Amino acid sequence: MPRLPILWPEGGPTFTYKGGCHCKKICFEFEHPDIYSMPALECNCSICTSRGYIHVYTPQDKFKLTKGTDDDLTTYTFASHLVQHRFCATCGSGIGVAIPCQGFVSINARTLDGIELGRLQKILANGQNLTLSTPERWDEAMSSIHASSTSS
Repeated sequence: MPRLPILWPEGGPTFTYKGGCHCKKICFEFEHPDIYSMPALECNCSICTSRGYIHVYTPQDKFKLTKGTDDDLTTYTFASHLVQHRFCATCGSGIGVAIPCQGFVSINARTLDGIELGRLQKILANGQNLTLSTPERWDEAMSSIHASSTSS
């Protein structure tokens, strides 16, 4: 399993969550432990702040599109181009972020069906000061996020 920014409980149960963009051209599902018992990450970098992301993470192989295809998504990258911000090409909804070099995806909790956002245990990631210029820099960034998630 990839090293997720928010560590999952070892051997714990997972549940299937569903969501999609505003126009429902893109729908998806993914596996994740109880979404209310785990921290969700709010990053203060410029794009996450402007898009209002609340990140929940899952391994790439636990996420699948159930409606639409990758061709229906627009991908935006900047700086190192390691992080792929994905949007519905029709309505512009920010679905989440793919980080292929790390083997996981982030799903924007605001796009999930039936989630009570006020119940999420949000922690802040200082993305403004992270330098993710190479895949090797991820270990340093993940250590910082793991420390935040265990101290909340």
